[in-house]
Amino acid sequence: MPTETQHLEQRVAALQSDLNARDQALDDAATENNERELSRRDWFEAAQVAEKRVEELHGDLTSANADKEA
Repeated sequence: MPTETQHLEQRVAALQSDLNARDQALDDAATENNERELSRRDWFEAAQVAEKRVEELHGDLTSANADKEA
């Protein structure tokens, strides 16, 4: 039969293992969140570039139409 000390050591080991597993889960979640945020930034930057290009093309089209009418 385990002694009280052995029982406590086993309990501490189990708690440490649980803590390590939870810590790893938090790290994994944080990494996933950071990757998601970087992806959002990439998409946002691409959308801004596309929006600027649309504005340029719209301006070119407006100028071309104005030249035709003149």
